[in-house]
Amino acid sequence: MKSPLNHSASAGKNPGVPPKLKSFNVLTRKLSSTVLKGILSLAVFSTILSFAPKVLALQVGDRGTDVYNLQVALGISADGIYGPQTYQAVIEYQQICGLRVDGIAGPETLSSLAAGSCLGFRPILPDLPIGPYVVVVPGDDATVLAQVRRVVPSAEIDGSNRGSFINAGGYSSRSGADDISDELKNLGIPARVEYRPTRIN
Repeated sequence: MKSPLNHSASAGKNPGVPPKLKSFNVLTRKLSSTVLKGILSLAVFSTILSFAPKVLALQVGDRGTDVYNLQVALGISADGIYGPQTYQAVIEYQQICGLRVDGIAGPETLSSLAAGSCLGFRPILPDLPIGPYVVVVPGDDATVLAQVRRVVPSAEIDGSNRGSFINAGGYSSRSGADDISDELKNLGIPARVEYRPTRIN
């Protein structure tokens, strides 16, 4: 009696395999490859989805890990509470990215953040440069602020006794401030340089 390990089929030879079984073996090998690719694709897709929040929308008053992850993605301080700072950051993100502006991190906003598809968005905002030559854009329009942040990511709305303005940073030299002002003017933004011995807070 032959041992199962000495059988010709176990040695890679298939002399007695019927033709229908041969085609079945070829089909199962192809199917195994297709199934394996499908499983791998599903695993990759599941991994991508695991980075997205498990809720459909985040809004003022919400708390938890999803809010914390949203805050981290927006580059703001993260405490897991959807308050005024998060609301404002979401509005600014929506404006910069051309999304519907409502302050709610809904499916469109969350998908855009997860995909990194907003080219104008820079999540981590460095401190404004400080110096006596301040680049000023009159007004406090959020849309203009979003445009200014494409050049100076840390630009912020500021104020003085003459009213609100967008502060695009203070620079140690007039020429450095003029360079930023000119870049903003080339984008159609009415920027100017003002000399101020100290930065207005």
